[in-house]
Amino acid sequence: MNHPGKLIIFSAPSGSGKSTIIDRLTNEYGIDGVFSISATSRPPRGEEKDGIHYYFLSVDEFQQRIQRNEFLEYEEVYPSVYYGTLRSEVDKALERGRNVLLDIDVVGALNVKKIYGDRACTLFIQPPSIGALRERLLNRGTDSLQKIEERLQKAEHELSYAPHFDRRIINDDLDEACQIVCSIIQDFLNEKERHILLFPGSFSPMHVGHLCLANYIIETRSEVDELWMSLTPASPFKDHHSLLPDELRIRWAQHVLGRHSRIKLSLVEQKLPKPNFTINTLEHLIAEYPTYRFSLMMGMDSWLSFPQWHRADELLGMTTIYVCARPGYPTPEEKKLNQKEVIYLKNTPFFDISSTRIRTLLKQGATLPYILQASPEDPIYQELVDSINKLGK
Repeated sequence: MNHPGKLIIFSAPSGSGKSTIIDRLTNEYGIDGVFSISATSRPPRGEEKDGIHYYFLSVDEFQQRIQRNEFLEYEEVYPSVYYGTLRSEVDKALERGRNVLLDIDVVGALNVKKIYGDRACTLFIQPPSIGALRERLLNRGTDSLQKIEERLQKAEHELSYAPHFDRRIINDDLDEACQIVCSIIQDFLNEKERHILLFPGSFSPMHVGHLCLANYIIETRSEVDELWMSLTPASPFKDHHSLLPDELRIRWAQHVLGRHSRIKLSLVEQKLPKPNFTINTLEHLIAEYPTYRFSLMMGMDSWLSFPQWHRADELLGMTTIYVCARPGYPTPEEKKLNQKEVIYLKNTPFFDISSTRIRTLLKQGATLPYILQASPEDPIYQELVDSINKLGK
């Protein structure tokens, strides 16, 4: 299966040398990318062919497609003369694993960046100064003085957008500018995909068993870059009245996690509809972090009930699942270890303790600094005990 491609978006004032840079990048520097075919409402010129040079649409059809939100960006350059980038064309190339090059105006570039996020890199090519740009336009000899002044006014407006681009390249020396752009693009295309393992749970409260398991995964699974402990406010499998308040669970988790560089607390489910279905969380994360790869971790107890999960078949088809051994639950048969979608972790550490058992012990007056990974002298520890004592009252 191909990895999804990436978007490289160029914008620049007219006369900045953008077209020359793009031409050299593709023909001399071997940048791997395809230009998406734009759509236009103007008629073909000369030997231009539909689907090769442009998609030629009538004005009515172009406007209908605007209404159907089919364009990533479009512009009415002259009255009833539209140019635009069809989302279907870009997505088709990206899904095939191709990198897509776009040469569009500044507003369109920033709009496309909003849609694709980290999968898109915006490059703004600018002249050394407005004076240098005026000289270049005059040396072209293709425009009237009035047209040149119009272009310069537009350039000043476009330059105001430059700080919003990922990278700005001043084209003072063409060879140097090409080398800089080539280096930026290669770094962007070769950027390592981050593999995030999602560890969802109610964490009411988070304890040493959770932390040891998370640390074991980070230390032993080299393919995992980060582990996100996703705090679930309203699990469909939990009695909400047995859970500690959301705000306290969050502060407690932050307290015991500290600042581990590769184990992080995720609060994404706080802003999602309740109850929290894992597939909804995963779909949201994939959309929000398109350059990351997300996998899911669960215990054997959860895995055995997995067929009852919301949209379980779809969830299994969209991610890899890491299943951790749990005491009192069966160990998977060796013949299942080769499943592509499921990785069974048979040697994970476990504690014969649960958040439910911890709440019971604390109600009985037990002191559990090791299990809770916090000192009873910490103000938040007493707050936790007080909150647990109120549950069920």
